[in-house]
Amino acid sequence: FVRYMSSNTPKSFSFGDDNDSRDTGWAVLLWLGEYLDEPAVSAIRLGKIENDSFNYLDLLWIDEEKAAGAAANSPTDWGEVGAANASFRNTWDESGIVAALHVGENNYKYHGHYDLGTFYLESNGARFFTDLGNESYELKDRKYAYRIRAEGHNTLVINPSQELDQKEGAECLITSFSGGNEAFAVTDLTDAYAPSGAESVVRGLKMIKDRECVIVQDEISLSDPGEIYWFAHTKGQIAVSNDGRSAVVTVGSDRMWIGLLSEGGTFSVMNAELLPTSLPVADQKDNSEYRKLAVHLTNTREATISVACIPLKQGETQPAWLPSVKAVSEWTPQMIQGDVNGDGAFDATDVVLLQKWLLAVPDTHLADWKAADFNEDDALDVLDLGLMKRALLAKAR
Repeated sequence: FVRYMSSNTPKSFSFGDDNDSRDTGWAVLLWLGEYLDEPAVSAIRLGKIENDSFNYLDLLWIDEEKAAGAAANSPTDWGEVGAANASFRNTWDESGIVAALHVGENNYKYHGHYDLGTFYLESNGARFFTDLGNESYELKDRKYAYRIRAEGHNTLVINPSQELDQKEGAECLITSFSGGNEAFAVTDLTDAYAPSGAESVVRGLKMIKDRECVIVQDEISLSDPGEIYWFAHTKGQIAVSNDGRSAVVTVGSDRMWIGLLSEGGTFSVMNAELLPTSLPVADQKDNSEYRKLAVHLTNTREATISVACIPLKQGETQPAWLPSVKAVSEWTPQMIQGDVNGDGAFDATDVVLLQKWLLAVPDTHLADWKAADFNEDDALDVLDLGLMKRALLAKAR
């Protein structure tokens, strides 16, 4: 969990009462990785040490030889149907693009926020869309504070009012998941928004790795025409295009193009503060360092909001390529033969993983077993392993 709900830097993808972008490269991970026999966990801390962040506790637990290279060999996609979180990245290198989706259960009593469907986005070590973090526990009417409500997260608000903008106790989990080059996670958020007049709310997050593109797509159906907000928070600078159909978010020297693929709607920039319809709450934490990119639809009963996020290269003002809009129900796994760890590539790590799986090594899991069925007999055995090795050798020639 700590590995996959962190960026490549590593900073946490925080949710609930966690602080914004907490450093997760703790020294104790060296011990935990050894205890669990998971060198990739130890590698999180090893990366910090290599960047001159040393702690005396490192001397107790470091095994550099074992942890080195473990990160690069780990699957880049994490999640499953029925889970509460999913994350994707195109590489473990800090220059990569990383995205995560959070769902689960709205339970304010146990450090939760009303944040189902919130997402996070980072590229080249720059956090483009983030969480604002915790709010003071001493605050009167704390559950109505901006940082607790859905409007203070990277998710939807439907028919805003003084009431909670997501249902207390709502449980929304991952309903569809796939790794690979076009990796995605889908969640049904209907339960969270039913009190707001929603008949159906589906959110999908997809990463097209070879294009460094992340798509956040919402398909919304209301019982009556109503009001819909789409929000994404950032500490970066936001410049919206003249037609409102795209924006560029700048964090340091890094830029991200954000564009509406779906018809209808435009972007605007809003302060990170309560909507006029929300219950006023005094003495909240200062949110002035944040802004939010917003889409606002009114008198709407059926809507698709599809947003593409693509890092801009030096000199670019917009991407050279854009994806087309597909209904979330049409998102299907893009299998790459041999890619059993689901990282979007077929290489030696897949051969090693299949060999371990055939030997019944504990805690060995295949992200896509069908990708290893070279013999096409709906079963995996040593024949498939042999054919896989031959295919890899042929690929290397």
